[in-house]
Amino acid sequence: DIKATPDPLYELPGQCLTPSPAPIVIDNGSFQTRAGWATSADELHTPRLLFRSVAARSRGAARSETQIGNDIPNLEPLRWLLKSQFDRNVVVNFEIQELIFDYVFTHLGVTSEGCVDHPIVVTEAPCNPLHCRQMMSELLFECYRVPHVSYGVDGLYSFYHNNNQRNLQLPQTGIVLSSGYHCSHILPVINGRFDAVNCKRVNVAGSQAATYLQRLLQLKYPGHLAAITLSRMEELLHDHSYSAVDYHGELEKWRCPEFYEREVHRMQLPFSGKVPGGCVSVEERQERRAQQLRRLQEINSRRREEKLQQDQERLDRLMAVQELLEDGLLDQFHRSLVELNMDSAEELQSYINKLQVAVDQSRQKLLQSDGGEGKAEVSELDHPIDEGDGVALMDADFPEEMLSEKCFSQPAFNMAEYHQLFVGTERLRCPEILFQPSLIGEDQMGLMETLQYVLARYTPEQQEALVSNVFLTGGNMQYPGMKERVERELLAMRPFQSHFKVTMATQPALDAWFGARDWALEHPAAGEAEGWISRQDYEEKGGEYLSEHCSSNAFVPLKVAKPAPARPAEPSATSQTSTGAPADIAMVTSASAYVSTNATMDNPENPRNARRDSDFLIITILDVNDNRPIFTKTSYRVEAKDDGNSPVNGLQDSFGIDLHTGAVFVRKPINRELVATFEIIVSVHDNASDIIDKLEDPSIGKIVANQTVDYEQVQWLNFTIQAQDHGTPPRSTELPVYLLIVDVNDNNPVFLQPSYQVAVLESVDLGTNVVRVRATDADSGLFAVIEYSLVDGLGKFNIRPTTGEIYILSPLDRETIDHYTLTAVARDNPGGSPNNRRENSVQVLVTVLDVNDYRPRFTTAVYNTSVFENEPSGTSVITVSAVDLDEGQNAVVFYSMFGPVATDQGRPPLSGTADLIIIVIDVNDNRPVFVRPANGTIIHITEEQPP
Repeated sequence: DIKATPDPLYELPGQCLTPSPAPIVIDNGSFQTRAGWATSADELHTPRLLFRSVAARSRGAARSETQIGNDIPNLEPLRWLLKSQFDRNVVVNFEIQELIFDYVFTHLGVTSEGCVDHPIVVTEAPCNPLHCRQMMSELLFECYRVPHVSYGVDGLYSFYHNNNQRNLQLPQTGIVLSSGYHCSHILPVINGRFDAVNCKRVNVAGSQAATYLQRLLQLKYPGHLAAITLSRMEELLHDHSYSAVDYHGELEKWRCPEFYEREVHRMQLPFSGKVPGGCVSVEERQERRAQQLRRLQEINSRRREEKLQQDQERLDRLMAVQELLEDGLLDQFHRSLVELNMDSAEELQSYINKLQVAVDQSRQKLLQSDGGEGKAEVSELDHPIDEGDGVALMDADFPEEMLSEKCFSQPAFNMAEYHQLFVGTERLRCPEILFQPSLIGEDQMGLMETLQYVLARYTPEQQEALVSNVFLTGGNMQYPGMKERVERELLAMRPFQSHFKVTMATQPALDAWFGARDWALEHPAAGEAEGWISRQDYEEKGGEYLSEHCSSNAFVPLKVAKPAPARPAEPSATSQTSTGAPADIAMVTSASAYVSTNATMDNPENPRNARRDSDFLIITILDVNDNRPIFTKTSYRVEAKDDGNSPVNGLQDSFGIDLHTGAVFVRKPINRELVATFEIIVSVHDNASDIIDKLEDPSIGKIVANQTVDYEQVQWLNFTIQAQDHGTPPRSTELPVYLLIVDVNDNNPVFLQPSYQVAVLESVDLGTNVVRVRATDADSGLFAVIEYSLVDGLGKFNIRPTTGEIYILSPLDRETIDHYTLTAVARDNPGGSPNNRRENSVQVLVTVLDVNDYRPRFTTAVYNTSVFENEPSGTSVITVSAVDLDEGQNAVVFYSMFGPVATDQGRPPLSGTADLIIIVIDVNDNRPVFVRPANGTIIHITEEQPP
């Protein structure tokens, strides 16, 4: 395991203070934080601090006892205490963020009291929420009192750094594919500026790949669940994984045993070689040997009893057959002989005699073993026991092979091999989730599908400029083969013979910090420099303010709608006047005017004796036909302040009032056409001539189509409206109208094929794609987005909702079901009306092909037969039969006599065995031989011997 080394406390370098304080560059990553100085000194060219973005503090512990980053030697024992400032890639826990900043400033040698006198360059997430930036600015300006702050996006900083290294002419256009620890991003850059409107995020990255690898290995090695930690999986992922250029083709290569042995990586887990209880006393050893002897005796006794019982049952059965002969039931007797595979009564009698002898011998041995068992045990314990002593207590019919294999010899156990992990296809399956998030159950587009969606939002010319500079960066892009995989996907995505270029960052994990350092050196923090936020900017414009630059987010200020002040109701014809502050204002309605004044009407030289008065004034506006009709709202919007005596906005220039005489006069011409009515004539031309040819009501201009418009045929209509008034002379105007047709969900999805047929091996891996069904929808926009589902997957198949790929969900068995008829359903997006969803279905026939996975099985586990000892060679003794449920060559069975054994012709071949008991029956083929006296012996007998 990798152990972290605590970071040293550096001293503040002198070149970071003069001639001006050097900026501190902090790449605030969700996996690792990188911090250093933005200076041109060679010794400070790289980040001085690299540590995990985590903090560990026990509940109730003091703030000073918090462990940060490399202060934690091993993350696993404290993983339940670890806290991060991030939620995915957005900073939300600013208490932890403050601890991270304290750690950075302290270890960089910043010792100033109460403030940090250095400008700060810090990275943030693409499209960072304004509230998060506000809290970050508040932390830096209020807590640390920094003079300047600059925010940028890590992927754009890396893009900036590599463009400078390649000496590309600025500003650059390109698209950045950035993949970090928690999520991945598609970041388009147009003319050197980040296009935040069209950027996209994919919630799959390094942390999901590490968790997936941990889950795969824990399922593969359930005995090592505790040892397969997330930290070790991250190390395996970074050092041993790769991205397959052709994922399915690469998986096929792993089926080859030679390829597997060559490419599999063996990982050694830590283990202890000590065997508990290694020191055993002599008494304990003797006790164990005694227990072994007792077990052997019990096994031997049970074996004798079982054999005696089998022989007795067979003897009883033969005796019953012999009784049939004695009772004269010859037909039943001969049928029984045929069933016993015997030819005559003599053969039956011979077999009965042999079985009786065997039963008597077994009973005697069983009685002897019961009487001498205790004595043998005591005698054996009187001296040290050797490993071979137990064999003497075994009966002669107990096989020595069984004794050696089952009782004494134990297989050698290699502790080191037991703690090894064989990492095979996991090496490419985990990085693949970046392109196929469905492998881990994520219902979203992969990285390249998202890239295609982003490119589709630009014009063809812009697409060419973007794909000419596809840039890969981020720690999760460091897999070997990643660049080649992206190039292959782009080749399939882009039009034929189009050009594109994919570039990998020089150091995908560190180039963001180097880019921020380069930007800080080229853009010093002074005055109103571009990209820097000063303390004055923070106080005047708020914490969410962002000064944009080439590697930053786009600043979108928060607009808060303020309620309009209350104003008095407008009178319909006349209105009561009020007195207040001096004003020469008149408020005019469509047919009359309302005058309000508080000016003195007499003796203006002596204001103390002046009297105020008010009255109604009605002004009638006479119309002349001096305006053409216009196609806008012909009404005034009058707004007044919250007191009724303030000047009225909007019409203060229409009327004037003489403060001495009270005369109201017209200052500028007034339109009376506010209450005019019009007659509208439609002049139809271009593509609307067959659809728009009349008005339902010419006086209000309501246009009616005379037929249904199909969006799939016509997407827009253009025609001209002419409006003419009734004045003298009449005046008219024309307005071109471009009418966009809005699509509705009126088309069913249509599959590209009427049916699908596919064959698949029954041994195919889970998750393997079997067939892809595709459907199209003639509608547009969201209505054309199709979601796939399976009606009857039978628990064996499932379908990816977005791509229509049918994959294996559970293992197949051809011997159980050899084909499946599935129904795939395509449903479109109903938009805002769930009841308007349309669907279509197609039949998918999946044929399961056979693999040699079924062993031949004999019809009987044990075959019994007998044969006379004088049978000639080639005589048929018995016929055995085996069945193989496979098909084709996999079901062709050949037999051999070693067992017997039935072997099929599959690749590799499988075999099955059975027990064959052949009893050899004696025949009378030997003459009697005299033993005493010997042949040729002469015996002398004296005569006259008594009889």
